[in-house]
Amino acid sequence: MMRLALLGVLLPCAVLPCACQLAHDPNDVDGLADLVFALDAAQTWPSSSLAPAPAAGEGRVIVTNNLDDTVSVLDLDALLLGDPAVLAHVPVGFVPVEREGPHHVTADAAGEFYYLGLSNFVPGSGSGPHGQHGSGTADGHIMKMTVQDNTLVGSVRIDRNPGDVRLTPDGRMLLASHFDLLRVIEAAQNGITAGPELDSQLAIVDPVTMTRIALVPACPAAHGIGITADSRHAVMSCLSDEVAIVDLIDDSHPVTRVVVLDAPGSAALPACFPYAITMDGDTAWVSCFNGGALIAVDVAQRVLDGRTLQLVGGVGMFGEVHQGVM
Repeated sequence: MMRLALLGVLLPCAVLPCACQLAHDPNDVDGLADLVFALDAAQTWPSSSLAPAPAAGEGRVIVTNNLDDTVSVLDLDALLLGDPAVLAHVPVGFVPVEREGPHHVTADAAGEFYYLGLSNFVPGSGSGPHGQHGSGTADGHIMKMTVQDNTLVGSVRIDRNPGDVRLTPDGRMLLASHFDLLRVIEAAQNGITAGPELDSQLAIVDPVTMTRIALVPACPAAHGIGITADSRHAVMSCLSDEVAIVDLIDDSHPVTRVVVLDAPGSAALPACFPYAITMDGDTAWVSCFNGGALIAVDVAQRVLDGRTLQLVGGVGMFGEVHQGVM
């Protein structure tokens, strides 16, 4: 079984070549040359053959690059030794001439496939389908890629502005949150500051067939996802200073929301700004983007367990628990 690690970073965008030819006299209609628009496929969709298939026991790191629509494939062992590790930059997405913002990635336990979200947001690109994170107007997708040769084997359309992407520990469900700030903004413009109009959805997908099982309304602008070891519950961080606990087994997928602060803000102006979820048994640690606190939620009891850790010198993002110590 190979080892696979996953990261998400931002890299500079690639420039797509374009060649156009016009007649010298635009008033001479009959003499106008055909307009030529050419894209060099070799440069636009570079070959992934430079990323050799991993041998038994070899590790790979997959990095999503939001700004140039690629994933970087790195040799994990070389990376740990401090040696040059980048094996290839593999293009992903559906449209070569548009940046579609690959965002977050997860892999199956066997190391055969990895799954990434196309968020349709690209920083600095303005508004619209490829606007700022959380404000895209086009639906997102999840793509299924092979580790063996980094080719697309399946995809599914989900809701707009997908955030985190996770597989349940049993491998039966693929989950995606939606950091849909636009929904919160649109509701505020209509004088709505609370209620279901603000809620983003949790996408539940069959990772084998890449078909949607459900879209579950959960909470405003959900981002991070944690999953209990029994694969029964997903815990999502919500912009509204809450977490949403979703039952994945019950066909109705009931949702319980837990407020993480004694004096919470709102989805429009959160005090904590819950960002990511890190699981430690039945405890979900919620990171506050504002202030750097880590807040513990008892998932089984659906309450705060009273523990709060304060980070020093940084903002709490995604983390891991080792030997029960944060």
